[in-house]
Amino acid sequence: MTEKQREARGIRTLPANLADAIALTEKSALVKEALGDHVFNAFIENKKNRMEPVPYPCLEIRAGPLLTDASNKLCYNKLPAFS
Repeated sequence: MTEKQREARGIRTLPANLADAIALTEKSALVKEALGDHVFNAFIENKKNRMEPVPYPCLEIRAGPLLTDASNKLCYNKLPAFS
C-alpha cells in the first residue's frame, strides 16, 4: 500500500525510531490515563534510558593486546563486529 493510499484510509505511519516513539507517547493523554502518572513516568524514563549509550564492561581476564584496555581487561567494545 502506498503512502497516499494509507493516508486516504486514515492509516498513520509508526514512529521511525525510539526517540520519535517516546516523544509521541509523552504527548498521549490516553496512555498517561491508562497507566497512571507513576507508571507512565517510570515507563517514559525507562525508554529514555534505553537511548543512552551503555558503557561496555571489561572482564578481569588476560587476553591479547588487541582486545584489552590499558589494564589488560577484555573489553567488549574492542571485539570485532560481525555482520
